[in-house]
Amino acid sequence: MIREDFFSELWKRERIREHLGDLVGLRFHRGLVFSLKKISRTAPFLYNAGREFALASFKSEERISLQEAIREIKEIFEKEKVGIVEIIEMGNENCKIAVRESATAHGVRAGERVCHFIAGFVAGYVEARTGLEVDVRETRCAAEGNERCEFEIFGSEASFAKFLAGEL
Repeated sequence: MIREDFFSELWKRERIREHLGDLVGLRFHRGLVFSLKKISRTAPFLYNAGREFALASFKSEERISLQEAIREIKEIFEKEKVGIVEIIEMGNENCKIAVRESATAHGVRAGERVCHFIAGFVAGYVEARTGLEVDVRETRCAAEGNERCEFEIFGSEASFAKFLAGEL
């Protein structure tokens, strides 16, 4: 059984591996992600894995705004070489972002959307940092031949109303 603080501890260390550094090649990353997708045959498995990873890693009692959470995701994704995040639309009840050079999808021709783990990570991160329960839907994917991956972040009207009222 993995320790409860395992994921949050990953982010506290400046460097994990002494000689090789902390980056892993895209071939290995994609091999892992696509093998899991093939075995599970379902996108929800990878989405839930990404969500749980972010929730376990970044759960905090300190609440920040949706805009601040997206800014932090942008920083994490660029530092960890996941992709380059761009904000397409930022509203009170939803948000749309794009990820260029996605570690999962850029240069891949899968003919379908493949960034389920990334979508789940974004959902979990937003929830962990804002308290707002959201779903994230990938609406365009580079693996389908698009220039970039796009994600819509949305929650229930009731959840957003509580968030905007400062109740979360």
